[in-house]
Order: sequence, then C-alpha cells, then structure tokens
Amino acid sequence: MSKQTQVVDWALNVARQNQKFKWTNNPNYSSLTLWVARNLKENPPNPFPLPPLNENLVMICYEFPLYAAATTEAISLTDLIKIYEKAYKTSWDETLNGYWFSNPTIYNTNTHKPDIPKGNIVFFNDTEHIAMSTGDRGRSGNQMVVSFWGFSKDPGKGFPTPLTVDSVEALTEIMKPRDVKVGFAKAPW
Repeated sequence: MSKQTQVVDWALNVARQNQKFKWTNNPNYSSLTLWVARNLKENPPNPFPLPPLNENLVMICYEFPLYAAATTEAISLTDLIKIYEKAYKTSWDETLNGYWFSNPTIYNTNTHKPDIPKGNIVFFNDTEHIAMSTGDRGRSGNQMVVSFWGFSKDPGKGFPTPLTVDSVEALTEIMKPRDVKVGFAKAPW
C-alpha cells in the first residue's frame, strides 16, 4: 500500500468514526503550531509525540493531511517540524505551494475530469482550502475528498467529512463569492 493511500485511509477511518476536534483558521490557536514551538524551544533529542486526536485538538484544514501523514509515519515528526520552520521563515501559502503544488493539475468541475488519484492533495483557490482525494466518485459522478472544515452543528468543533469536490467548491464560494479554482497534486510522501 502506498503512503498516499495509507494517509487518506487513516483520514477516512477518522471520518467514519465521527472523531471531532476543533477547527481554526488561526495558526496561533493550532495544536500543531504549539507542538512545533515546544519542540523548537526545548530541542529534545527526539520530537515530542504529536498531540492526541481528541476534542481538545485544534487544527487548520491544511494541517489535517500533515497530521495524518505524521500519524501514519508517511513523514517523520522531524520532517513535520521542518515544514513548519519553513512556513515561519516564509509564509504558509509559499510553503504549501512549494511543498504540495509544484506541478498542479486543474480539475474541471463541469466535466468532473480528470480523475483525481487516491491520496492526492486537492486545493481550492490555491491554499484557501485543502483536502485529500479518496479516489472515489459520488453518485453525481463527482470526485470525493475527505475534508476538514469548521462547518459543524457544534460551534468550534469540526470533523473530517467525505464530500464531493463540488460541495467543497460551493462552500468555498459561499465564504468568498467568486469562481473557485480546483486543482490537485500528488502528495509529497
């Protein structure tokens, strides 16, 4: 099984279990940002364990694939820290574009083509929202993704959800009305 498949299967399993954790779009509240800061400050010989996946965990949408990759050991904790260090020196947009989207493919939401391979990173308006392809298609024929966003009936809570690309595109458009560009790229693990 490829690392890409392992990572998205882990994410889908978390979604099926309806595991809730908190969503934020502010890096200052992110559990992973705080975890990285602690590792950089204390500089242990081996990184501290990741924060546990529970209702106290706070993440940004783009952190969910990173957390999944580190949890499944598709990337090491040391590599995860390096990704954050790069973002601190540049910006998250620049880091994610260089890390995930060096050669993206544009997805046509009208024709639902081309196929998005399982485990690929799917992006909506560059880094405005990030999800992972399940490699499946919904009843409408549209590609499915597992997405982590803060839309939940419990304020401040979110949970990863399998959705169609069209659904995420519509949600992205609601947040900021305009045309949404959807693309995808092979995950770097």
